[in-house]
Amino acid sequence: MHYLLKRFIVFVLLCCLPAISFAENKEFYGRSIPLTVVMEESNETLTLRGVALSKHFFEDDYIGAFYSQNTVLDAKAALADMGPKRMVFYFLRSNDHFREQLESAIEENNSPQMVQREQINISQLLKIFDRPLREGDIVILDYIPKVGMRIILRGTVNVVIKDTEIYNLVLKSWMGRQPPSKKFRKDLFNLT
Repeated sequence: MHYLLKRFIVFVLLCCLPAISFAENKEFYGRSIPLTVVMEESNETLTLRGVALSKHFFEDDYIGAFYSQNTVLDAKAALADMGPKRMVFYFLRSNDHFREQLESAIEENNSPQMVQREQINISQLLKIFDRPLREGDIVILDYIPKVGMRIILRGTVNVVIKDTEIYNLVLKSWMGRQPPSKKFRKDLFNLT
């Protein structure tokens, strides 16, 4: 009887195994990065679209990973996509100047009118980065449709900016006309 019970349990597990969702990771630039993530509020699964490496003065600075629910093939499609999105940054070294770099990238990749209109939200975002980022830090920028942008730093939600335009304004820092590099922008879609 005991033997039959064990066989039955093994049979059930083997039958159910394809239905069980395991979070699979893949190695990029020496970092294990999930191929899918789940948005907590909606339980929607986002798929990794690409992974890019940013360098600062020839040193590896951070890894950027872009996720979306809908398939997007390039920056233009990603910016037009109204579904949930996530951008994750894995810092490979300490960065005392991320705030200034982000502020400059926002200004370079958006019209002055848009930057002016979103100034309060931009200030709220940049305030999070007043303190230096350390090696190993993870920054998550989520777009939640009909809500806005959620910023998670070191595993803690720092702020939710309730504005639906701010996310693309910030996303253009890596996908706009002046990304960290053209290769970085292209690599954000290297898995689609």
